[in-house]
Amino acid sequence: MPRYNSFLSLLWLLLMTVAFINSIEAASLRNIEELVRQPESTTPEESRGPELDERQELVDRELDMLAVENEVLHAYMYGLESSNAFAGVMLEFDAFNEEIMNINYFVQGGPSSCKKCLVAIHRGTDCSKPRGRYFQKTDMVKKNPWTKRNGALIVTDKAGTGHGWINEMSNGYSFEKNADHVIMIYDGFRLNTKKRRRKAKPVACGVLKKVIS
Repeated sequence: MPRYNSFLSLLWLLLMTVAFINSIEAASLRNIEELVRQPESTTPEESRGPELDERQELVDRELDMLAVENEVLHAYMYGLESSNAFAGVMLEFDAFNEEIMNINYFVQGGPSSCKKCLVAIHRGTDCSKPRGRYFQKTDMVKKNPWTKRNGALIVTDKAGTGHGWINEMSNGYSFEKNADHVIMIYDGFRLNTKKRRRKAKPVACGVLKKVIS
């Protein structure tokens, strides 16, 4: 009987030892799983590597460029005299060179099938007194930019409708200095040859205003 009791005691001790070992292993596995799920704790300085700094710099630069690009000049242009033309232009200025602009235009009821209708900014601030073409000579602007030769042209279809871009124009003035000036669309361009002399007729006019989104 005493030998039997000793055997039971030994068996109970063995079972308790196995249970204790299992509980330690289970706890260790839980700790490892937690470490796998959670990233290593680092200070903010340690987490900011060179790549993150470069990415942040790019984001900041893009935001700055967007702020500049959202500054545009816009004009609604209404028909002059007997013309029923309606048009709109939006001037977007280059973020790196404030004298370079892209002109986005649309026209309705303009001259029919016009392949070389001129668009030009004028010195005046009122369509009743547009005055001369608005430009100044710079290293980039050698002559009057508002000409057929320099690409200041819009195109319409048979219905007198058209839209498009005139890219990389410059009249030597910045965004601010182009604001509040008259912009006009003509039914062609000035011809001055021996065979034919013709002065383009203005068909629509508007005043450039700032738009800041």
